[in-house]
Amino acid sequence: MHRPAVAYQFDDFILNPETFSVEKSGQVLALEPKSIRLLLYLIQNRSRAIDKEELLRNLWEDVAVSDNALARVVAQLRKALGDDAKIARYIETVPTIGYRFIAEVVELPPNVPDATPAADPASAPAPESPPRNSPWPLAAALALALLAILTAAVLWVRSRSAQPASWSGTVLGGSIIASHPRISPDGQLLAFRAIIDGQSQVAVMKPDSSSWTVLTHDRANGAVARVAWARDGSKIYFDREWGPGRIYSIGALGGEPRLVLENALLPEPLPDGSLVAQRPSPEGPEQLIRFWPDSGRTQVLPATVRFGDSPNVRAFPDGREIAVFGLPASAAGPPQLFTLNLQSLEIRNLASKLAPAETLREPLAVSQDGRSVLIQRRHDDTVDTIAVPRSGSAAFQTLISLPGIAAPISQDVAPDGSIYMDHSEVERSILNLSPFGTVQAEIPVPQLGEGSGQGAVIALAGGAVVFNVRRHGRSELFLGRNGAEPQLLLNTPESASLPGALLGAGNLAFIIGAGDQPHIAIASLHDGRVIRRFPTDARLVTAITAPADGQTFYYASNGIIWAQAVTGGDPRRIGEGYDIAIEPSAKFLYLMRTGADGYELFRMPAAGGEASRVLLPPGFNLTPQPLSPSAVDRQGRVILRVDVLDVFFYRIALFDPARNAMKLIPVPPRVVVARAGWTPDGNIIALVSRWSSSLWRYRISTQNKGM
Repeated sequence: MHRPAVAYQFDDFILNPETFSVEKSGQVLALEPKSIRLLLYLIQNRSRAIDKEELLRNLWEDVAVSDNALARVVAQLRKALGDDAKIARYIETVPTIGYRFIAEVVELPPNVPDATPAADPASAPAPESPPRNSPWPLAAALALALLAILTAAVLWVRSRSAQPASWSGTVLGGSIIASHPRISPDGQLLAFRAIIDGQSQVAVMKPDSSSWTVLTHDRANGAVARVAWARDGSKIYFDREWGPGRIYSIGALGGEPRLVLENALLPEPLPDGSLVAQRPSPEGPEQLIRFWPDSGRTQVLPATVRFGDSPNVRAFPDGREIAVFGLPASAAGPPQLFTLNLQSLEIRNLASKLAPAETLREPLAVSQDGRSVLIQRRHDDTVDTIAVPRSGSAAFQTLISLPGIAAPISQDVAPDGSIYMDHSEVERSILNLSPFGTVQAEIPVPQLGEGSGQGAVIALAGGAVVFNVRRHGRSELFLGRNGAEPQLLLNTPESASLPGALLGAGNLAFIIGAGDQPHIAIASLHDGRVIRRFPTDARLVTAITAPADGQTFYYASNGIIWAQAVTGGDPRRIGEGYDIAIEPSAKFLYLMRTGADGYELFRMPAAGGEASRVLLPPGFNLTPQPLSPSAVDRQGRVILRVDVLDVFFYRIALFDPARNAMKLIPVPPRVVVARAGWTPDGNIIALVSRWSSSLWRYRISTQNKGM
């Protein structure tokens, strides 16, 4: 029998390990899981000062992180508690050692139902009976009962309109890094992605049990990315990222996986046995398709989505429509939330009342009754799970609020209305590496709730870098240096974002403006002024690069590569491809295209002409993410982000075309590489993420049931 855990109270705060939550004056605080774990560990060991190594070992287990990660969590926890590091009330810094919890703590007894046996009704004295012939007591009783019912109804209506439902979260079992939960149609079994010995596999567990079972063990066909149940619950579909990607199925209790579809990712089953999936397109975005396994028929759907780890397509239970967070065919701009009718191919916008569209993000889920679409909505440092009516006629409803840096990358809704999601804690930084993998410097990236933009980074001379983050509803460019706080780069109130490229030593090409009017612009790195704008519509620009002389820059837009003189004039079309990097000499461009082998590397003259494919050594595959604008050095060596078969995390590889040789650049363990390129002084700059993830179940609190 499960024994409820003791809760802890200090001042007006209550830490409840049972619900894994912290309340202040009855209101649940929006804290990331690491902050709650830290607070619990400090309180349970409050009799002593705890050194940093012990905290890192117990909070991050076997994930390698630096002291900066601990300091960040301590700072966030202090902010939430209203504590001050200089005059501590709760968390005291012990110099040269670590931290200690210093407030007085009261241990609250568990909330256990009263086990006192009920009194024997036979032994209770009989109530005094009214006279049998008098009607007044009965009438009075009926009147009082009616009054009580009316009063209760009024209070119920008022409480329902004034107080939204309160959700309570519980952490589940699974591997140390577990993500992408999908609940079976009967609600009895949870499938998820588990990282096992550095590689991802399909696993299942009963939601109320801490034990779990790994169903797949293959390390020779790439990493498991996402999972989904067949509508009858008989099997689980999953995809493996390797080359063009493949979709498999496996029995609900295991067995031999079966290949279902090649050159496709992210399966979403429909009631008739067909699948909606994603397939790379020549323009860069993923094309939605529908596939019937029994007949092999494939239908191209009029919508595209951007590649990502989060589900951006979900099917409604009736199978008539799918919810999509992407773009209708031939549309441009930020992703939109819409439904696609699978019979008529009609598209309906669902998010017209949720402007600006930039506040929305994956993952998607749909309710079991088919009436709502769940999506994430950013505001400030918080990410809300909101329910958007499928009809599009009513207002959305906010369900669960979380810190933006602990936002889920996947979620699902159970038959009983519970919401399953993963809490992914991501700590981003930029590493300056030698070509042999030695870390020369590490620059932290602000951990803001609105994300880190497109994950691009541009290396400047002297070890400085430019990157972008989203905050206050817009994107901004920051200048980062080792050992210093990042500084805002541009003197403009407009949104500024990457992709971009360094032009010579003093200027930067980037994207300025947001929504439906972005353009390419040039800014001075010396004073942050915007010195030139170009009329080109930049909504579909996926990459910008420039040679060492800085007189021309090249960009890819909607699968077409253009050359643009820095001084102005019309751009010149030179070829096809959705991602580009130029040699410093400006003689050749490297670009990416999609083909039968997935993402393929090509080389073409910068002046235009025929592009020739560059074959990579066996055992390496390109990832969908763009090349760095400085991917090629003066010796012609190319920095690529690659998949390797037996490792889940993306890696950095140094490719030498002259020798057709490839070698991996060592990085710290359990690090995901988002982007990498050369620095002006011959080092490698890499944007990386240290990632951990756990499975959670959210239910409406008991006092809100029935509302």
